[in-house]
Amino acid sequence: MDIFQEWMKILANFIPNLFGAVLILISGFLSAKFLRDFLRRTSVAAGLEIANSLPTIAYVSTCAITVLVSIKQVGIDVEFLTSIILIVLFCTLLSGAISFGMGSAAIVTTMKR
Repeated sequence: MDIFQEWMKILANFIPNLFGAVLILISGFLSAKFLRDFLRRTSVAAGLEIANSLPTIAYVSTCAITVLVSIKQVGIDVEFLTSIILIVLFCTLLSGAISFGMGSAAIVTTMKR
């Protein structure tokens, strides 16, 4: 009987966390969809060339963060996954900065003269 009570206590503590994780998932995906639609409308209205890729990047990023937060809410350790995502983000931003620097080298040399 003690084993059954312990199991019920664990289950009773787990269900609110699972319910919270589901609420986080639903609200996060709805927010991501709203953000994607908003960015698509504004970038098309502004005439930006990245009108298709910017909303997609924002949607995927928001969904990834939502999934990480909801997994953390359930009680699963996500430190390793968070570290991997930060490393990929850092490498992406670094490559963008390097390409920007290399691309603007010709412009800077003409400005110095």
